[in-house]
Amino acid sequence: MSTDIAPECGKCGVAVSSNYLTAVGKRWHAACFVCASCNSELSTNPFVKKSDGALWCVRCNDDHKRRTAPKCSKCGMEIMDSQYIEASGKSWHKSCLSCETCNTPLTGRYFTKKGKTYCQEHYDEHFSRDCHTCGKRVLRSTEQCIKALGHGFHSTCFVCVRCHKQMDVSDKFYEEHGAPLCLACHGP
Repeated sequence: MSTDIAPECGKCGVAVSSNYLTAVGKRWHAACFVCASCNSELSTNPFVKKSDGALWCVRCNDDHKRRTAPKCSKCGMEIMDSQYIEASGKSWHKSCLSCETCNTPLTGRYFTKKGKTYCQEHYDEHFSRDCHTCGKRVLRSTEQCIKALGHGFHSTCFVCVRCHKQMDVSDKFYEEHGAPLCLACHGP
């Protein structure tokens, strides 16, 4: 007497003894070997095994990818390639990420402000300000801009108006004629 137990169908779990298909390491009733999304036959069509083990026909898999793919912030098309860039909470094809001002493709370092992307030159042009002490531009892309007293300062130019001691924005200071004054110079 044989005690062999027939393997179970990969979909319905009922024993499969004859008239079956073998795929992805399992046996299947012919009627059970169908796309988990549209129920089309998979025995004659290419299919994909999903991470949860479900089998999908290639058409449904591609449609699903398109519906769930991020949209490029510039061209509005789906990003089907796994190589894309996320910046400022948006997604971009690598070829679509460009400077808001000059439209140059941004392949290296880039900067974002208010959801827009910029090359270093135009980021500095739009968002840098003149230092209140020396009058030169504080390049926001490469230098720290200390904002105090309604002005911008290079970190090396944020000094006491009297003794010229370099200060930090976290230091306590007073204002004298629109410039910082350290506590020691202010006196008691």
